[in-house]
Amino acid sequence: MSVSIPASVTSIGAAAFIYCPSLETVTFGQDSQLVSIGTWAFQYCTNLANITLPDGLELIDDYAFSSCDSLESIVIPDSVVKIDWSVFGNCIVYCQATNQPAEWSNTWCYNCTVYWYSESQPELNNAGTAYNGNWWHYVDDVVTIWEYIPAE
Repeated sequence: MSVSIPASVTSIGAAAFIYCPSLETVTFGQDSQLVSIGTWAFQYCTNLANITLPDGLELIDDYAFSSCDSLESIVIPDSVVKIDWSVFGNCIVYCQATNQPAEWSNTWCYNCTVYWYSESQPELNNAGTAYNGNWWHYVDDVVTIWEYIPAE
């Protein structure tokens, strides 16, 4: 099942799609006005595999995507200024922010691999890895992880 959220929707309420295992894809109307996703909004949507969060989104509340077991990866727009507890779990998260914003909970993501956006390849530390974690960028509109080739 797919759901298309109209561009005029500004908030997805608490538990709006909770326990909806048939939900596989969520899309948002062009020029979406979505500002917030409520607590438990998509929790236990175990087959949700495709969702692209719209630019302009500012808040993702507690457990919004918790237990979405088929959600392998997601891009969080840099407009998101607050993420609460345990929003994501067991997935790859690509953040358009370059580091974790101050109002993101320290427990916003459990058992995730998190990548931060960097327009240019980050500097390496003495161990030959990037400072402060994993980094990604767009190549022809495709999310691409910066790869490090050790010096010989």
